[in-house]
Amino acid sequence: MVNAREIAKAFIEGRHYFDGRYLVVKSQYTEDRAIAYIKFVGFDLVETRTFVYISFYRDYLNRESVYIFVNHAPDAYEAVEIINEISDYIHSVAGVKITAFTIDNDNALFLAVKGYKYPFREYKNEMTILKKERSSESILVKGYYRRFALFRDCKACIEYAERIKEYETRIENLYNELIEWYSRLDYEQLLQLFNESPRRVLKTLKYTIHTLINRGTIVENIGIYLDKTPKSTYQQYERLYNKLLELVNKAKELYTLQTLLT
Repeated sequence: MVNAREIAKAFIEGRHYFDGRYLVVKSQYTEDRAIAYIKFVGFDLVETRTFVYISFYRDYLNRESVYIFVNHAPDAYEAVEIINEISDYIHSVAGVKITAFTIDNDNALFLAVKGYKYPFREYKNEMTILKKERSSESILVKGYYRRFALFRDCKACIEYAERIKEYETRIENLYNELIEWYSRLDYEQLLQLFNESPRRVLKTLKYTIHTLINRGTIVENIGIYLDKTPKSTYQQYERLYNKLLELVNKAKELYTLQTLLT
C-alpha cells in the first residue's frame, strides 16, 4: 500500500522523500516541487513519470503565477489517495479545488474541479484544464485529462454517443466516396468543387476526420469525452458530415454535367 499521507506531507513541506516507487523532490533554487512515479525491474530503471508538478513564479512587477501539472499514475487508486491528500494544499496556493476519484469497472483517474459541471478523465494527450489570468496573478492547470461525461450522470449522453457512432461510420464512407469522385473529375472541376487547392482541402479533411474519429471520444459503458457539452461534441460530427455530404453531392453534379456535355 502506498503511504499517501507521507508523500503528501513531504510534498507540502518541500522535502525529499522516496519509497521505492514515489519520489518527492523540491527545486534547490525555487519553491517548485514534484511527485514522480518510478518503476524498476531489478536494478534497471524502466519508467519515470512526473505525476504532480507545481511551480511558483513571481516577476519583477510582483505578478504571481502558479503552474500545476497533473499526470496519470499507473495505479489510479494510489493516485486518488495522493491527490486528495494534497488537494487542500493546492487549493491554498492556487485557489483551485481538485478532488480525485475512480469508478467501478474503469481503472482510470478522474479529477473533479470545483466550478466545472463535468469531471476530467485520463486522456492520451496533454490539455489545459483550467486557466485564470488577473492583473496580479495567473493560474494554469494542465495534464493528461479531458472533460468527460459519465453515462451514469448524463442519460442524454447515451443518445448522443449512439448518434456519434453512426456519424463516424457515415463520415468515413462519405470521405471514401469523395476520394473516388476526386479521381474522376478534372482539375478545373476540382477547383469548382473545393474553391481552392484540392490537395490542401483533402489533406485538411483527412486530418480533421482522423483527429475527430480516432481520438476515442466514447469509452464503452463508461461515458463520453466532451468538447464543452455533450451537444456541442455531437455537433462537431454533424457539421463534418454535412460538409462532406455537400461536397459529394456537388461532385456528382459536376460529373453529371461533364457527361452530358461530352
